[in-house]
Amino acid sequence: MGIWIDILTLGATGQLSSARQKLALDLPLALRSFVASSRGSREYVGELPRAVTRFRSSLSDASERALLEALQPQFADAVVDDVIHGVEKSLLLVELCLAQPHASLDELGHNFPWESGLKRSVEWKRKHTAD
Repeated sequence: MGIWIDILTLGATGQLSSARQKLALDLPLALRSFVASSRGSREYVGELPRAVTRFRSSLSDASERALLEALQPQFADAVVDDVIHGVEKSLLLVELCLAQPHASLDELGHNFPWESGLKRSVEWKRKHTAD
């Protein structure tokens, strides 16, 4: 959570370039990094790959374990992408609050750059923004 807080703090203090750089570079490397393997390829190391390995070993179905083992790098990449996207949404809200400091919660919910095609009610957007 330290990097996430750092990103939001940088954003809140107007250091948007530094926040975006930390989001794009530091956060992914904090979750997983690369080392050369004995097979000549690269392997992931770090907290996220260890968590994926623990999750894989908790699966009761052998075919699911084998599938996750075969796709472990892609799974880790997908998790990293999801985490980055979640932190980026928080940073976008911070940026919006800075740009519109007197906006109401309803206005923030209306002006937030939601994903295109997102069909949610005004109340859902308001609650999601508040959360």
